[in-house]
Amino acid sequence: MTTPTQSYGKLFDGLDRHTAEAYSLVLTAKNIAHRSFFDTTGWIIIVKDQQLSYAIQQIEAYLKENPEKRHDSDLTTFVAEKNYSMLWVAMVLTAIHLAAGAGIEKKVLIEHLGALSEGILSGELFRCATALTLHSDVAHLFANLVGLLLFGTVLCRSVGTGSGWILILLGGSSGNFLNALFYQIDHLSIGASTAVFSSLGSLSAFALQKQTQMANQKLKTFLPVGGGVALLALLGANPQTDILAHLFGFIMGFFLAIFWVWIFPKKLPDKSQWALSGVSFGLMTASWVFGLYV
Repeated sequence: MTTPTQSYGKLFDGLDRHTAEAYSLVLTAKNIAHRSFFDTTGWIIIVKDQQLSYAIQQIEAYLKENPEKRHDSDLTTFVAEKNYSMLWVAMVLTAIHLAAGAGIEKKVLIEHLGALSEGILSGELFRCATALTLHSDVAHLFANLVGLLLFGTVLCRSVGTGSGWILILLGGSSGNFLNALFYQIDHLSIGASTAVFSSLGSLSAFALQKQTQMANQKLKTFLPVGGGVALLALLGANPQTDILAHLFGFIMGFFLAIFWVWIFPKKLPDKSQWALSGVSFGLMTASWVFGLYV
């Protein structure tokens, strides 16, 4: 079996043999260097990184000319690409933690920007976002950074940096809002764990969407969701953590991703990714400014 090298990127996966052979013929006719091999999910086609966009264009053209040849999951499954943007997020969260200091100053900051249920329900919605950036100690920060670097990176590789960032931010923030609705009073939470489980929920939704489109895989349709719930139980059910915040983050991440695929069945282009990255940064910055100065 031929295996991918660093100079190749994944074009398709989960293909049946006939579809893989047809696509291989198209790529060969266009002199696009590629490789195909089989694994447990089906046939995979990889091409050289510099030819990835051109290869997608040629397959698109082929499918337009031969619509009856379209595979259910063709070009609606997001193509994974290298992405290290979560490293920047990790550095920002670390910088915020160091700048927050300790003792009374940090306690006051948490009271002003943490996810205080009464504050959120009285209109201080900025708390839903700012709480994601605050952590009680180094161990708390480290655990959430590991989760973001793992699940957040996979999500950004699947849907793009901007799409991944906005899904994580919206999922984590809305998870905090639902948590406030549940507790109503006397509940304060901080930390990026709600965003971590939001990214896990989104990944489960994308995996479910892909699984439902694969031929002869109907019995495995809900395995991705089951896997996500199992991870939620394993990683998020520590009695010392805010279990409901994790659950709400997972749920919101899941349904936001379902809605996202419905609106944007294909990965958005680079310009849109940059725009969404800017929106994510702007929303978080505005939340901090509003919480500190307004």
